[in-house]
Amino acid sequence: MRHPVASVALLLMLAPAAARAQESPARGSGSACITCHANLPDHLGAPVAAWNAGDVHKDAGLGCVGCHGGDPSPALAEDLRSMAPETGFMPAPDRLQLAATCAHCHSDATYMKQFNPQARVDQFAEYLTSAHGRANQAGDPVPATCSDCHGVHGIRSVKSPASPAYASNVPATCATCHSDAAVMDPYGLPIDVHESYMDSTHADALLIRGDLAAPACNDCHGNHGAAPPGVTSVANVCGQCHGREATLFRGSFKKELFDSMEMSECIVCHGQHRILHPTPELFHGKSAPSISAGEIVSAEPFTARLARMEAGAPLTASWRVVLRPHTEADDEGLAHHVEIAAGGGEPLRLDATVRPGEASLEPRQAEAGPLSATLTIQPLSGSPVKGGDSLRLDLEVRASQGLDSLEIHDRPGARVDAVAGSTCLQCHSPGDPCDEASERMYEALTGLDRALRDSASLLQRAEHAGMEVSGPVFELRSNGTTAAIESRALIHSFDPDQLLARTGEGMEVAATALQAGEDALAELQFRRKGLAVSLILVALVLAALWLKIRQVDRARQAGAPGRP
Repeated sequence: MRHPVASVALLLMLAPAAARAQESPARGSGSACITCHANLPDHLGAPVAAWNAGDVHKDAGLGCVGCHGGDPSPALAEDLRSMAPETGFMPAPDRLQLAATCAHCHSDATYMKQFNPQARVDQFAEYLTSAHGRANQAGDPVPATCSDCHGVHGIRSVKSPASPAYASNVPATCATCHSDAAVMDPYGLPIDVHESYMDSTHADALLIRGDLAAPACNDCHGNHGAAPPGVTSVANVCGQCHGREATLFRGSFKKELFDSMEMSECIVCHGQHRILHPTPELFHGKSAPSISAGEIVSAEPFTARLARMEAGAPLTASWRVVLRPHTEADDEGLAHHVEIAAGGGEPLRLDATVRPGEASLEPRQAEAGPLSATLTIQPLSGSPVKGGDSLRLDLEVRASQGLDSLEIHDRPGARVDAVAGSTCLQCHSPGDPCDEASERMYEALTGLDRALRDSASLLQRAEHAGMEVSGPVFELRSNGTTAAIESRALIHSFDPDQLLARTGEGMEVAATALQAGEDALAELQFRRKGLAVSLILVALVLAALWLKIRQVDRARQAGAPGRP
């Protein structure tokens, strides 16, 4: 991508006006350039193959002369006069001139509007303001220029899935440079940005679920004006999608506090490129892993070490994980187990897999050698479990003999994220007023989740039994779900009373739905009992009628002697 040959093709986008005018009438006609290069091997013939594979400039009727000059007359296809200096032939420009060369066309509004009335003509001006463009203009040929992002010769429209600049291809395109240590080290830039992004909820939405509205690198850093967002603009960048949360934060007392401390607002809590699905565990003061004795080595994923374990004395550990949202129950990335190893021997393994749709989670037990363990998993948002739920894992380990060393390793799958602890406690202390406020909000949010889940389960039972509960179901899904979503957004107001008021409204919806479900099931029981009574009465009537018929038959037989 950064070789001279790679720079050649993008020149097809550009040309002085005279050359463009000369080339335009040649639509569909033969070209010495194409005829000659099509028969050349390796890199000399590759541009023609790429050009014929769907280049956007070819589709617009442009040709080689538009960028390279020269004489494309078919009569010159057998010699090099088409590339003579007097024909205006231009070899590939070097990387320092490439953007300006592209701009010959792409900054000319009169010319560009012929092909697309909505075409932007300010990309070059933006590029000059970017970190890439400033370095390029200062004489550094390494930073990205047009061809690095759009390709060469086989340039596709950015709306084409084959384009390196297509939404779902952008992360990999940026990673070509930003994951290359040889390129990044001289600038002191990290090379793990792409790796971090690929583990984020944004990448999950864009690359796995195919949601092209989900952000890639350019949505936060810009396209042609690529520059990292500064401290004062992070909230503005995030707020382009998360407008409600941004508005609430700007109206909170935290806004002025963050500004005074020069803290980068959103990323303090959510991180930068590895942004995971947020749950109430993010700010819950008790969400960090804990162990009754020993040392916690890692929180992501949970790893603990115990120097000495006495026979019969239990060891307990607790930690939390989050199932990624929009995960199907059969997804192999949900596979999850816990390993307990003593003295370097074969570890004891406990299955910790939880899949969406599970309504009850029985304790998991295992025993091997001197070790026995029980793992209890609690869904913190109620049951049945759904994608996006937080789970608390409680482990109890016992040994029938003393052990000098013991290690616990959580092994979550790719669709299971570890919870490292409360982001609030990076600044606050357990038990301080902010931590107490966080606890109130946490209990309100998780309580609402459980109430909505319980009501939905009860209404589903009634619905499956044939009862008419469409009204309560609709009310729960609309007003109840809306209350839960808005309550989570209200975390950004840092106002517990406002959040509790909204969760209270959601609790009322859940209570009404729950009562509707109970009434429907009670009516179902009443109907069943009524049906049973009716059937008994019908049976009694039929029995009485049968007896009466028998009685009449006997009477007739007794009153008519001699009848057979």
